[in-house]
Amino acid sequence: MGQDADGRQIPEFFKPGAIDEATQLVLANALTFQGKWAAAFKKERTEPGTFRVSSTRQIQAPFMQQTGKFRLAATAFGQALELPYTGHDVALVLLLPRQPDGLAELEKHLTGPSLSEWLRQLKPETVTVSLPRFTVTSELRLEDVLAQLGMPLAFRHLGADFSGLCSTDEPLALSSVAQQVRITVDETGTEA
Repeated sequence: MGQDADGRQIPEFFKPGAIDEATQLVLANALTFQGKWAAAFKKERTEPGTFRVSSTRQIQAPFMQQTGKFRLAATAFGQALELPYTGHDVALVLLLPRQPDGLAELEKHLTGPSLSEWLRQLKPETVTVSLPRFTVTSELRLEDVLAQLGMPLAFRHLGADFSGLCSTDEPLALSSVAQQVRITVDETGTEA
């Protein structure tokens, strides 16, 4: 366990045993974000509600609520809502499918160009926002993704070239790349 610059705890990035005497090269990256809402949600307005995971599955969650002027866009597959953070040119953009079971359809049409178009369509409107307070954690293995994006040699001892990183006669290669993410969205903002 380590600490960040503010003294908050950072969980172990590598689990015990993940690095051993056979490990030659470790690729680690840590990012942090702390954004406060430009218009914070009032905690006293947070109340229990039903979050529809799909058309057949629902869970109970605390819902933050407020009414205000936010940028909103309607698309053929759902709505996009922008919640800005204070002091940054950064915002959280939420995508809501039209139908409770429409997430797969929305994801199918979510591309770089379509997202850019949805962002261009955002216009200020008076909106009542009801957003669940949540924490999401995820751990992903990225070897296959990086290989598909043009880095297959980085994982092969006979093809990788990391000579600029260290001086060794042994060929080095990445054996794994993992990404851990933890995002918390609450009444004050977002921490990741």
